Amino acid sequence: MRHYPRVTSLAANGLGAYLLNAHVIAEVVSRMEQRIAELGFLERAQSGRFQTYRRGQEAVSLQTESIGEGTTLLLVSNSTDLLQALPDLSPPAPWQVFPNIDAGGLVSLQGSLDYWWQHYWWPYWQSLTQEQRNEWLQDPAHPEAWREYVQLQEAFAVNDTESPA
Repeated sequence: MRHYPRVTSLAANGLGAYLLNAHVIAEVVSRMEQRIAELGFLERAQSGRFQTYRRGQEAVSLQTESIGEGTTLLLVSNSTDLLQALPDLSPPAPWQVFPNIDAGGLVSLQGSLDYWWQHYWWPYWQSLTQEQRNEWLQDPAHPEAWREYVQLQEAFAVNDTESPA
């Protein structure tokens, strides 16, 4: 089973740090910043689009950017304490990120939706167990058109191992 979000070691790049990339709602970014402060990362500096927080020899750098109605969160840190204390970083549902897109009319993914689907939603979906996927697909709180679209994409993915969507 795959994990979401994937945490990648940067050791091969000569860095003793880890990289994490997720797409979340703004509230999660606030919880993340609060968690960083709670763990004692109080010294703060800005470098370009990154906010960097330090605690002794440990550091965490965050970059955020909007995609749809959510926020992309890029985190680089050498703190395993922080990585273990992260809040839930599951992506918001497709209709929450792209409220103006009618899933019933989608044929193919393009633009921001395609990028978000391939880099955030689909890796998250693949990290779910079959039971969790079935629960999601049967949840009446989720718009039927989106449930059908996810199911369609899943059927295509089973037949096409090269493409996540």
